[in-house]
Amino acid sequence: MKSLLFALFAMLFVTGLSAQTLETESEFPPDSPTWPFLWDLEVDEGGSLYVCSALGELFVKTGNEWQSFELDPEADTEAFGVAVDSDSVTWVATDRGLFEVNNGVVIHHTAENSGLPYNELRTIEAHGNELWIIAPDYGLIRKSGEDYTVYNPDNAPFQSDVLRNPLAVQSDGRVILSTSGFVYFFNNGTNWQVLDLYDLVGGWNLRVADIFVDHNQDIWFATNAGVLRYDDSSGNLQDMGNVYGERSYQGILYTPDGELWLGDVNDGIRYFDSDQEEYYFEAEGNSDIPSQVFDMVLHNDTVKVIGNIGAKIASLSVVFIDADNDGFFDGEDCDDSNPDIYPGAEEIPNNGIDEDCDGSDLVVSVDEAFKAAIRVFPNPASAVLYVQGPWEETPTLMLHSLDGKLVNGPLQATEMPLAGLVEGNYMLTVETRHGKAAYQVYLQP
Repeated sequence: MKSLLFALFAMLFVTGLSAQTLETESEFPPDSPTWPFLWDLEVDEGGSLYVCSALGELFVKTGNEWQSFELDPEADTEAFGVAVDSDSVTWVATDRGLFEVNNGVVIHHTAENSGLPYNELRTIEAHGNELWIIAPDYGLIRKSGEDYTVYNPDNAPFQSDVLRNPLAVQSDGRVILSTSGFVYFFNNGTNWQVLDLYDLVGGWNLRVADIFVDHNQDIWFATNAGVLRYDDSSGNLQDMGNVYGERSYQGILYTPDGELWLGDVNDGIRYFDSDQEEYYFEAEGNSDIPSQVFDMVLHNDTVKVIGNIGAKIASLSVVFIDADNDGFFDGEDCDDSNPDIYPGAEEIPNNGIDEDCDGSDLVVSVDEAFKAAIRVFPNPASAVLYVQGPWEETPTLMLHSLDGKLVNGPLQATEMPLAGLVEGNYMLTVETRHGKAAYQVYLQP
C-alpha cells in the first residue's frame, strides 16, 4: 500500500448563475504522472475506488491508501474501462485485451490465448460474475465464465456497425447501450428492445455520450442535445431539455438526494439541486474542473470526476453559503450580508429597501391625516424619541437603520430609547389599527 501523494483544497466560486461555491479536493494516484488521462472510475460495494489510466495502470483506493498495478510492463497498453465482479475480481478493458486482477495477480486475456473474440476493447460493466464489454468496431461481448458471446448487426438489432462507448447494467441484469440515434435494452441476455430517439424525442442524429442507472433503476442519458430520462416503472422516455437545457453533455450522475451532475462539453460542470435549481462551475482557469468529463461516480458522499485535467481525480461537493446566518442561502437571499433581509422578512414600506426579497420595496399610500396627527420629537434626538398622537390605543414603534436593519422594537410605547446607537439617520415606524406612518429621524448623541 502506498499513501496518497497529494491533496489540494480549493474554494471555487460559481460563475454566471449563482454565488454558490464548489469545494474540490484533488487526488493524484501514486506514481501516476500528471499526463495523460485517467479514463474510467468504479466503486465497489465495499467503498473501494478503482481508476484506470491511458498508460495501462490500475489504481485502487481502499480507505486512504492507494495500491497500483502496472498491467503489462512489457508493452504499451491503454486502459479504457474497469469493472469489479461479485467475487471482488477486477477486470480492465484495454486496447490489448482484457486484464484480470485477482488477489494482486494480473492475468492477461487475449484473442490469442483465450476465447476473447477481439483485443480492441473499451467500456466494461459487471453484473454478478458476468461481464459486458464494448468492442467499438465489432459489437457487444458477453463473458460468462470462460464462454464469450458476441452481439453485432448479424444477431442483434443494431442500426449501425459501430457501437458507442456508453454501457450500463441495471440491477436485474438488463443491459443498456447505444448507437447514433438509437438506444438498446438487452433483457436478461434473451430479447432486445429498441428505442428510436428520433421518433420518440425528435432526436435527429442524437448521440448518447453517457448512461447512468440511478438508485430507482431509472436510466439517465447525457446526449449531444440535452438529457433524456427513462422511467423504469412506466417504460416512458422523457426529454428533459426544459429542465436541464438543450446543451451538449458528456457525463451524467444522479444522486439519491435528487441532485443531477452534468459534464458540459468544453465548458465545465453543471449542478442541479433537488429543486432543479442550476449552478454552473466553469472549467476555464480552474485546473480541478474538467471541460471534458470522462466519468463521474458517487463515493463517500462526494462526486468523483475525471476528465481532461491530467492524471488526477477531483472530489466535488457543493457548499451552500449563508453568510448572515438568517437561514437563507446566498442565491435565494437577496442580501446575504444583512440578517434582517431574507425571503419572508417584514417589509418596511417606503424606505427604498427590499427586505422580503420579492424584487421591490413595499410602497404604500400614507394617510396624511394620520401622519399629520402624530408628532415625533425631538428631531434630531439624543437619548429618547417621543411620539404624541390622539391615541385610542398604544402605538407600536419600530426603529430601523436606513439599510433596513431593525435596531429597536417592536415596542408598544410612546417613547423610543436611543441609547447605544451610533449617530446617523434612522427610520421610525408608528403603527396603530388606524394606519401606519414612517418618519426619518436623526440621532445626534
